[in-house]
Amino acid sequence: AWERALELVVRRGEDGYAQIQAMTSALLDRLRSGEGASGYFGVQLSEMIRGRRLATKDETGQLAMLCVQRASDAREAANWRVEQGWEQEATLWFRGLNLRDEASAAQARLAESFISEADDRRRGVGGDASTASHFVELALKTLLEIPRTYRTAHTLDTRIADLRRVLAEDRQVLLESMVPMRGESVDLTEQVADARRRVDGRDKVAALGALGMLSPLVSFEAVMSQAK
Repeated sequence: AWERALELVVRRGEDGYAQIQAMTSALLDRLRSGEGASGYFGVQLSEMIRGRRLATKDETGQLAMLCVQRASDAREAANWRVEQGWEQEATLWFRGLNLRDEASAAQARLAESFISEADDRRRGVGGDASTASHFVELALKTLLEIPRTYRTAHTLDTRIADLRRVLAEDRQVLLESMVPMRGESVDLTEQVADARRRVDGRDKVAALGALGMLSPLVSFEAVMSQAK
């Protein structure tokens, strides 16, 4: 609703300036207060304010630090998704201020959040253990996006090497958990011959229609009737 309202006001041009100012003030107050905005809705508010460039330079610095604090709160509550949203916002706010080290630090914390979520998945918390490798991959991707100078100064390349080993182990576990499918072979010789007879001598459109009739769709009612 806020996004739509902003779009309508922006279309009014100069006539909508006062309304934009009032809406910006309301959005900032809502985000700062945390009332109903400490969870992922708050992340979306931050994204809207940033995307619409509604914050001044001073407010941008304040919002970046607010995102860091909200991420910390979510981390203490083990709410990884919300923490990740806030750290992503912190990264982008800091980048807008050209604070590269602060942005890199937020990215490093984001990667650790993905690792924590992977650890949970291995214990069966929040999802199947087989999905752990996905979050390790996200952590690696995030760390590799950090400038090399920062990674070197904070020994993140060692962390990356460790995670690559963990990822290999997760993938091996995933492969070992797969169940092979075995069954008798199926002879499709007659079906192939029938398909060739149906399309022989026809143009492309007619041949496509004929192929579509090889195995007509089964109705839901027919399937349910056979099941009974």
